[in-house]
Amino acid sequence: LFSEQVSEPCVNRSVGSTTTLAGIYRFLLPDGPAADDCVIWEYALNEVNHIRRRYDADTVLKNVEHFILLCRQRGCRLAPLIFTPLREEAAPKRAGYYQKLHELFAHYGVAVFDVSTAYRQHFGVDRIPDENFQDNLHYAKTPAMLDFIADGTVALANLATIPKPTDPIYTAGRALGLIEGFQDETFGNSLMTIPVANVPASIDLTSGGRIIAIYALCFTGFDSGIRMELHDTGGEPKKMRFSTTHKDKKDIPLLKAISLEQAGKGDWPFSPGCQLKFFPARKGGAFYGETGVKTELQDPVRPPPVISGVLVEVDGP
Repeated sequence: LFSEQVSEPCVNRSVGSTTTLAGIYRFLLPDGPAADDCVIWEYALNEVNHIRRRYDADTVLKNVEHFILLCRQRGCRLAPLIFTPLREEAAPKRAGYYQKLHELFAHYGVAVFDVSTAYRQHFGVDRIPDENFQDNLHYAKTPAMLDFIADGTVALANLATIPKPTDPIYTAGRALGLIEGFQDETFGNSLMTIPVANVPASIDLTSGGRIIAIYALCFTGFDSGIRMELHDTGGEPKKMRFSTTHKDKKDIPLLKAISLEQAGKGDWPFSPGCQLKFFPARKGGAFYGETGVKTELQDPVRPPPVISGVLVEVDGP
């Protein structure tokens, strides 16, 4: 409905069941947005659910700020939508993440379309009624609800501007970098085409910074995981294991952003000369898993090519 109204090319780069980290990845790939494109963002619904699962809200908001800064750097107009799951809609007060999210976009002079707020104001009600939800996570696919969202998004896109220059709130002046070039294959389906690497894989790090996320495909039908090691010029390597096995019964690979800041292993700083290595997990047991990913694996097998990117933060100019 939105694309019919704007009569311009619209490309869906979203990734489901994850956070803005995945949006950052799609943004940084070669087929990401270009200058003067209008970028429509909506990860609020997923993010508030991640926060309920003990994701740190300020870390989530930091990544949203990184996304805002990417739009500014590339000269993209930003149009954020804000969706609310039924649990939050029915609560006496929404999670504090929403207020901080509004404040963050306002800090950069970016207008938003908050479906919950707009609906309450437009119809003079205390909340969106339950019948306008398909389930706890999705709005109902009724003409009235879809029209309301599409109309509001069109109005927002027409007002969208490039985020204004201002001091960062969460990112401490750091910039993002996507480490590529180590992948040896390509994965593609009707939704996306991304580079992927077989494991074992090794990356020589030529600069300094901190690793904040690994992008990986997660499969179903068999247990598989990755053992990751960061080797510096001396001492013991830093290690962790993460699962690449999702719980979905559909046999469709899912792209996941593995947040190292949420994995509970501390920071992952690196300097020139360090190596980041990935190996197939050989032993079962406990693994770090993102939402919808198995965290207990039995007799893991070698996965197909799964590692699709490494996201790092570096000190800004």
